Amino acid sequence: MSVEGLSDIDRRWLIDKESEGSRLAFSLPGLPAEDQVEGLRRLGEMAAEGSPHETHVCALALCLVGEFEAGVELFESLVWEGPDRPEYRLNLALAYLHVGLPDLAFDHRRVGEPA
Repeated sequence: MSVEGLSDIDRRWLIDKESEGSRLAFSLPGLPAEDQVEGLRRLGEMAAEGSPHETHVCALALCLVGEFEAGVELFESLVWEGPDRPEYRLNLALAYLHVGLPDLAFDHRRVGEPA
């Protein structure tokens, strides 16, 4: 299923764009595939340390390089752990739109309610 206007919202991921991980994540789409893999590996290592922020950055990076299904899994885990965090829920909703699951995306439109 195609969602009209999706390309218009691609740049609206909610995240702190000033952290080292975020800068790396946003640089990945323009890199060659092997550099993207290396960047994702580095972000995965950062996320493995247990920081929700770094997990969020890793999920975003996966989506930025087109690995939306993997990004959805991480965003879902973040929402499970922090359902009151609007950036997790809204980014999960955006990732759901990318994988063609608008009904699930719209379930997250009321931020602050249980997932």
